[in-house]
Amino acid sequence: MLAIAALGLSGVGAPAAQPLFSDGFEACCTVGGTVSGLSGSGLVLRLSAGAVSEDRAIAGNGSWSFSSPLANGVGYSVSVQNQPSPPCQIVNGNGTMGSAHVRNVELHCGASLKWNEGVWGDLWQ
Repeated sequence: MLAIAALGLSGVGAPAAQPLFSDGFEACCTVGGTVSGLSGSGLVLRLSAGAVSEDRAIAGNGSWSFSSPLANGVGYSVSVQNQPSPPCQIVNGNGTMGSAHVRNVELHCGASLKWNEGVWGDLWQ
């Protein structure tokens, strides 16, 4: 018992072991991409992935990412929660998380949007 106590394994005052993740899958990677052509303000993106829902304000052109890590195999969707003027389109906004960060979600903003880029939304009706 002395050896056990010396190792701090006596159980007295020791915290109970807790699983790190309830489903056994460790979240590792985040979703992100780039914005181009943004000239207005107010762009807010939303990540929806299982129990995860995160909003991310985008202030300018360049790289961005959500802060919530996702587990391998989780499906995700990125949408525009608040559209600036002129509007933005999302390309590669849906997918399944793998074992590496996703950085191919593109937002194309501005008046020069083409009909074959991205996903058609309510703006194009």
